[in-house]
Amino acid sequence: RIATALGQTKQEIAASALIHRLEDEHSTWHETTEALIALGRTQDPRAVDTIRPFLDVDSWGEIVRTGALCGLAHTRNPDVQTLLLDASHASSDRRRAGAARALGIFGDHVEVHRRICAERLGEMLLAPGFRSKLGAAAALAVLRDPSSISTLEQAHRTESDGRIRRTAYEALVAVRAGRSTEAGLQSLRTQVNTLQAQQAKLQERIDKLGDR
Repeated sequence: RIATALGQTKQEIAASALIHRLEDEHSTWHETTEALIALGRTQDPRAVDTIRPFLDVDSWGEIVRTGALCGLAHTRNPDVQTLLLDASHASSDRRRAGAARALGIFGDHVEVHRRICAERLGEMLLAPGFRSKLGAAAALAVLRDPSSISTLEQAHRTESDGRIRRTAYEALVAVRAGRSTEAGLQSLRTQVNTLQAQQAKLQERIDKLGDR
């Protein structure tokens, strides 16, 4: 869709188009939700202030609030963490589920806040609320933070609902696998740098021998 495509670019004109769409009172809930998430992905400086008011918009299934929370998470702005954590304590189970999804997105993007997000998601997984439990387990699978292993094991072992147990198990498998792609790339970069340094030293020795 157009909004989703606009969210893939960091250009100011794309963000302006999405902001204009959000100002359209005739947009459907689903269109508004897509625009909120897309605007967050542009990481435009105006995104947080534009998205924040939509946290107060009522809609079927809390889809607009969920879109606003996920949009805020995609901005990667450290200031939105408080908003996401506050939403994770909401009385509405659907709203907490939306916050769980957003915490997964935010923690995945912003490594320095990943552990805090994982800790809150672990609390949500063990607290009441079917949707928020599922959302928390799914978000922990995204974060893959080792600190969540014991909580996921507990949920898999003790939860009465099979859907939650299964989601917790799938998250546990993901966490144990680790952030392999990220870690693998870093390891490869380190190996390349080491080989380049060794090659440089070897070439230096060869040059010195040639001077004798």
